[in-house]
Amino acid sequence: MDKIQNNALLVKVTCTKWNNTVTDKRISDEVTVDKNADDGFIRVSKRLAKVAVVKELNKLIGQVGNSIIRKWCVPWEDGVHLITVDNLDNFERDLRAKADKLDELKIELRREWPDIVKDDQLRLGSAFNASDYPEVEAIVGKYSINYLLRQLPSGDDIRVNLPNDRVKAIRAEIERDVNDRIEAGMKSVHERVSKVLNSFIDGLDRHGTKGEGQQRASKFSDSTVTAIEELAETLPNINLTGDPALTAVSNDLILRLRDLDPQKLRDDPAERKNAADTARDIASKLTGFFD
Repeated sequence: MDKIQNNALLVKVTCTKWNNTVTDKRISDEVTVDKNADDGFIRVSKRLAKVAVVKELNKLIGQVGNSIIRKWCVPWEDGVHLITVDNLDNFERDLRAKADKLDELKIELRREWPDIVKDDQLRLGSAFNASDYPEVEAIVGKYSINYLLRQLPSGDDIRVNLPNDRVKAIRAEIERDVNDRIEAGMKSVHERVSKVLNSFIDGLDRHGTKGEGQQRASKFSDSTVTAIEELAETLPNINLTGDPALTAVSNDLILRLRDLDPQKLRDDPAERKNAADTARDIASKLTGFFD
């Protein structure tokens, strides 16, 4: 079997954004005195530039993890993910699209910035402080999307002046670590699949029922179906080891849980039961992985 090092890379994606929330020390001190509170227990924050373009910039940065990294990659370690060479072109295409949209929004922010500051002066009243607002280029520079690719560790790369038996031991340790990390990554994929399916089943089962202390009956949400659809699209990309159970689940999601209509599921108890039973059967194929 071809080694994973020949077919995958490690990728570290770094995203940065402007924090448009600031603490106003002067107002914090005023409120502390007014409320007769101890110093340091009251903090008053201000939200600057609460406008559509800043919201879109921050939203886009957040989408990188959910819509790109989770779609094409498997966790490796904190901040680093494993991606197959087959997925690399699509990953880079999606990341470029986000970066291009980021550049468009930066242009919009530059154009609107003078008016944004003027509007904040009206909204904040006496709480407005011009020194809270950096130059627009400093803010634009806070928004970035970058990534770095590197090879997976490999025992074959160890070439040091040590006794042969020591070199062999180091190589074996590296290969064990790689295999352990891949296994952990695939376990996270199993957990993700199980979570989505169980959430779908739970939503169907609870629809129209009232839990203890609830004033309203539970309602099956459209987003639960969206999660199933997204999983069906993503799972083939992140089944890096060709896991037979994940392959079976992937096929079932496409063939047996396709064209789900959230409103029809809400309206028809028989449809809900059939979909829930199907999802349970699919989820059962993952049984034993966590033993």
